[in-house]
Amino acid sequence: MHESSRGIFLKPDGSFYAAGDILVQKDLARTLRGIAEGGARAFYQGWIADSIHKYMVQRGGFITRDELTGYTAIPSIVVRGTYRGHEIISNYEPASGHTVIQSLQMMEQFDLPKLAGAEYGSIVGQAMQIALTDRSRRFGTPLQSAIQLTSKAYAMERAKAIGVPGPPPATPGGGDDATWWLRPDQDNTTHLSVVDANRMVVALTQSLGPSMGTRLAAPSLGFLYATRLGTTPGSRPGSTIAPTIVLDSLGRPRFVLGAAGDARIITAVIQTISRALDKGMPLDRAVAAPRVHPMGRASLRIERDSSIRWTDAEMQRFRSLGFTVDSGPSSFFARVHAVSIDMQRNRLLGVAEPRGNGGAAGPVRAVVRK
Repeated sequence: MHESSRGIFLKPDGSFYAAGDILVQKDLARTLRGIAEGGARAFYQGWIADSIHKYMVQRGGFITRDELTGYTAIPSIVVRGTYRGHEIISNYEPASGHTVIQSLQMMEQFDLPKLAGAEYGSIVGQAMQIALTDRSRRFGTPLQSAIQLTSKAYAMERAKAIGVPGPPPATPGGGDDATWWLRPDQDNTTHLSVVDANRMVVALTQSLGPSMGTRLAAPSLGFLYATRLGTTPGSRPGSTIAPTIVLDSLGRPRFVLGAAGDARIITAVIQTISRALDKGMPLDRAVAAPRVHPMGRASLRIERDSSIRWTDAEMQRFRSLGFTVDSGPSSFFARVHAVSIDMQRNRLLGVAEPRGNGGAAGPVRAVVRK
């Protein structure tokens, strides 16, 4: 661990913090307070920028004060869609919430509540494949693209490419076998889903890059530098994060969720929402239900682990529907963390992903499960 990070994440005597210990990050608190009070200007042009520049000079880094001043932070576009009478809220690029909404709105064209097993997974897998392929399509400006990709009309048109019960033949030159989303997950990402006493909700996903990013921290700022940056000067980093809020028919928060796991984030969020709204599953069961992930137009990876798995009969049925199928362990799939809000009974259910690290915690009166 670099010296700049040791002062943040280790005790003064150099030992590790244990579960239950309190970690106080005064420098980070000062930085966050500065951003809260001064906004983007405080980070790119104020004392925070001065601290970054000084540290970069000391360490031989390439980010200068002038480059920070010349950069414009563009707010992400909030995107909205609907599914089974619920409003879905997320973010457009550099996040991928629009892909979640497009897939769900395509799936809404089918009677998924009445389908089960491979017939259900077939439609879900195809919808996710098409939406992932469309993720970076452009229809003019970013705002125009966000509106088009999350429109009901576009979803209805794209849903015509979904085969029932199995995938249709490939379209020549259609580009529907792209598989950029199969890159391996390197434990880059952390997701938090939070609900406060007033039922205000936050879905927060952040990604530093492999194994805590650069592992370097500015001594006076309290945060680690990321490696998830754009590839050219002035570019925006791309991301597959999909922090999502689901509102009920009265506009009240019902679910807040997101995940870690690279492109599997998108497909995990989609399937969790579908299992909850299409199948009526409690949120903990919806998170733990076995998943599929598209590997191409007519190819699926099916979750098969010791405790979370599709059955042998379902695997065979996927194949008989026309899919090439392989099985993957639960560690391949994303790690969802979520909270459901029951307004009528005034209860919360916090759910931590059974496939990986994480936990759920809340006040004594809340219902909390892992």
